[in-house]
Amino acid sequence: MKKILLAFMTVSFCVSLNAQIKNIDNNTPAKYVVVTDAVVQGNQTSKTINKPRTSEKNHGVSIGSTYYDLQTNSTVQDRLVMNSNGDISATWTASRENSTTFSDRGTGYAYRNPSTGEWTLDPSYPRIETVRCGWSSLMYDGNGGEVVVAHTTETIGNLKLNKRSSIGTGSWTQKDVSPTKLTWCRAAMGGNDGNTLHIIAATDSADWANHQNMYRAIVYYRSQDAGSTFDKVNVILPGIDSAALGASRTDFQSSALDVDAYAIAAKGNTVAFALFNRYSDIILMKSTDNGSNWTKTIVNDFPYKNYRDMDNNCDSTHRHWTSDNSGAILIDASNKVHLAWGQSRIRNNDVQGDGSYIPGFFVDSLGYWNESMGPKNFIHAGNYVDKNQDNQVITMKGYYSGDAFLTMPNMSEGSDGSIYIAYSAVTEDTTWASDGITGMRHIHLVRSKDGGATWGLPKDLTPHDPDLSESVYPDMLPTVDNKIRLIYQHDWHPGNYVSQITPPANIFNFTLQTQAVDGEIVYIEVDTALTIGIEKVISGVSETGVFPNPSNGNVDLTVVVYEEVDVQVYVTNISGQIVYTYQNESLKLGKNKIHMNLNGLNPGLYFVNVNAEGNILTEKLMIK
Repeated sequence: MKKILLAFMTVSFCVSLNAQIKNIDNNTPAKYVVVTDAVVQGNQTSKTINKPRTSEKNHGVSIGSTYYDLQTNSTVQDRLVMNSNGDISATWTASRENSTTFSDRGTGYAYRNPSTGEWTLDPSYPRIETVRCGWSSLMYDGNGGEVVVAHTTETIGNLKLNKRSSIGTGSWTQKDVSPTKLTWCRAAMGGNDGNTLHIIAATDSADWANHQNMYRAIVYYRSQDAGSTFDKVNVILPGIDSAALGASRTDFQSSALDVDAYAIAAKGNTVAFALFNRYSDIILMKSTDNGSNWTKTIVNDFPYKNYRDMDNNCDSTHRHWTSDNSGAILIDASNKVHLAWGQSRIRNNDVQGDGSYIPGFFVDSLGYWNESMGPKNFIHAGNYVDKNQDNQVITMKGYYSGDAFLTMPNMSEGSDGSIYIAYSAVTEDTTWASDGITGMRHIHLVRSKDGGATWGLPKDLTPHDPDLSESVYPDMLPTVDNKIRLIYQHDWHPGNYVSQITPPANIFNFTLQTQAVDGEIVYIEVDTALTIGIEKVISGVSETGVFPNPSNGNVDLTVVVYEEVDVQVYVTNISGQIVYTYQNESLKLGKNKIHMNLNGLNPGLYFVNVNAEGNILTEKLMIK
């Protein structure tokens, strides 16, 4: 297996505090390997799915399928919604056509009945639109209906809005939103009555003369009646206009806005969106009056305008933190905005005039920021999991536009104020069977119990299986009760096919997918008490502490086991010597209460250790 040295050592985590994840700054570029086209295994014959089915590979529910496997170029849309009645709806870009054109591409839709818990596909499947569409955003409105906004590949290219008055049933009514061609839209529903529809989208590069001479602009639309009429159309907001970002088409093409590198959220009269551009600032735009007035915050300041066109900037002072174009936004219960993004460090190379760059510095975390941190002051969340404890990282991964090891983040807030981030990460010990070196991606989850100041350890939500499936594009519900609910796409090949129909130039350390694969859209529910529980979570085990503490020597330790892992429990003194080992190591799945008789120990400070396959949780214990 081709690997490079991981620039940090695995350490034991003291779980009496919520450990803050530190980022690794590896100043050595990744080793680039030119990869030949890979061969897809398995039967590629098209199959029709009449109803959702249980996914044996992912222990979730497969609610639909698609050969078209590019759900986004970077940032994941909001495609999963739930109301107070328990209705849940989900959308994705779907196609049942195994080809290079995907002429039936559009919005696939599935609905879960709260009474039966069963998912059903919309009769229109694979698409609700009358024309070829993609990149849907799904919302419930304040009148008990639902709205879908998507872009189309028609010549005119208007955004298409489909709505119906009942959730999960009835006919869709379609209309055009935009007077000009727009693509890669994002939408959110807000307003005090739940009927204000906010849309952002990218303009067509050929239409630059009508958009302040900007090669690509992000425009804003608003409807205060759930999409029936629009009172703001094609607005380029101050702060992200030509005055702020440049009017020259050449400058703009080289430096600023990338497609799909933005996300939007709304809660009541608060609406916000963020731009996560690789070669520009990470920017937050926020309105507290339902989209009438906006303020701009620079979250991460990228120091150059035309970075890709600069030369002789390959020393350590010209290696800059940025995103990989993927990001997520969350408005919490207090209307504070949280952002997360796939992190990258890039530098320009040293060849004069070629305008290229090298992304490739290993980054083991996501970027995270919220408004209480102030401008230009982000931290790191999540981390690359060195599962086999060999201090190395897999170098080969499937190709996506977002190329970070941790990418495609999505965020939600728990009823207790916890902040959750789900993301797709390259995972060790899950290499693709066809070459033995390409790492597969799994969906991971991290949580912060203190509003984002510190973050717990990641939990792999994608069970390991013999086929080592690839799991990407996670989308969570923005609020969490006792369960985390999300959808994602999975198949059995690293990377995606659509991006390589016309292969990108200069592909290094990526495996290309050369044939369409029939992938599934999977819905899963994660019990917060069992899977994350508290921040003391590692490799299938959570530990809820020792009692009483201080103790006279009789101690009860509670350990929750939710995966089949080898667990050892032992006690050490302040010198690190093992002074007690729990003899019955056969712990059952679920909650285990372990009684330890430590009466023979001298008074003082000790450490209770729970070792799960090399990962250690440690709890302080005082013997009096």
